[in-house]
Amino acid sequence: MPFKTYSRVELGKILESVRDSNDTRLLVMPDDRLKDALKQAKDIVANSTVEPAACAEFVAGGGAQLEEGAVVSIGASASSNAESVVLLTLVSGVSEDRVKELMAGRAANLKSCGASQATILGQSVEAVTKAQGMEWPLNRPEA
Repeated sequence: MPFKTYSRVELGKILESVRDSNDTRLLVMPDDRLKDALKQAKDIVANSTVEPAACAEFVAGGGAQLEEGAVVSIGASASSNAESVVLLTLVSGVSEDRVKELMAGRAANLKSCGASQATILGQSVEAVTKAQGMEWPLNRPEA
């Protein structure tokens, strides 16, 4: 399948079609809240202690940066007891080489930072991040 650039609407439709392991549809973050949510996540991590310290950017979603020309959409679901969260970030509008570079970086970070601990507002939180069998590039039949 050739490399394709997706619009924000197309990314949102892809996210709406994804279900987590509990067969729950992901909720798509509204576009007007995306930048604020990413900034808030980075602010929280900046005011937190993350161990290992080298994983702070990974924990803050470092791969979801808004690059010049990029289109980003985020979908999420939480378990009924809020102990686990599925978060899927789709990015389009950057070159295929840049996407490969971002994915390689995330894979390396996942290997070294898949398990971390953070102290946020005085509360200790353990986090485990793992891949869920997604393929890249996202192979979808043309609509």
